[in-house]
Amino acid sequence: MTHQTLSIRFPKAPDISPDDLRKLVNGLANGSHPLLHNHREDELDYPLVQYRDIAGKPAIWAMDEGIDAVMGILEQLPNGFKVKTGQEEDFTPGKSINVIKYKCESYLPFNEDNYAKWKAEKALRKRIDLVEGILRDHVVNFYQYLGFEMYSRDINLYLHTLDRKASVDVHGSGQSMKFLCFETIFFTDLALPVGLGLGKAKAKGHGITLPM
Repeated sequence: MTHQTLSIRFPKAPDISPDDLRKLVNGLANGSHPLLHNHREDELDYPLVQYRDIAGKPAIWAMDEGIDAVMGILEQLPNGFKVKTGQEEDFTPGKSINVIKYKCESYLPFNEDNYAKWKAEKALRKRIDLVEGILRDHVVNFYQYLGFEMYSRDINLYLHTLDRKASVDVHGSGQSMKFLCFETIFFTDLALPVGLGLGKAKAKGHGITLPM
């Protein structure tokens, strides 16, 4: 089955964080559209609308039904958002004969339990293995959302580089939490859509994944 993705950028819009862009969009929809809100983004339900900051300007990424949800509010956005560029992609999931190289920026891999494992593990190789396993799980979870019966052991995925960046604050449920942040390059034999978000806070501009 082929899926569609849409990436929309607003090059003339004022500076606005992904979280504030999400609030703006949800206000225009009166908070009534679950795909635009992404309240359950860290559960198995993959967020089909994701809010981003690309080169300092707001952007929205959407997939499948999320595209219709976004298109329904575009004309309601303020004047600064009237100038926009869009890029559509068709995506057919499945395994590739050869591994594919991807870059994942601002990747937030850890929930509370995995962060505790990271802190307890002092060996660099073991820490890399931990993040690699978490990333593999995140990719598999995306495929499971698409309807594939798949487990982490069924795919090839390995890290090429893992660069730690400054920790980031993520706002939600009236509080702010700090997360370890990484830039990763990895190889996998699974095809991924251009601009896929992986990890924590993917609906708020983190974990954007692009082929290299």
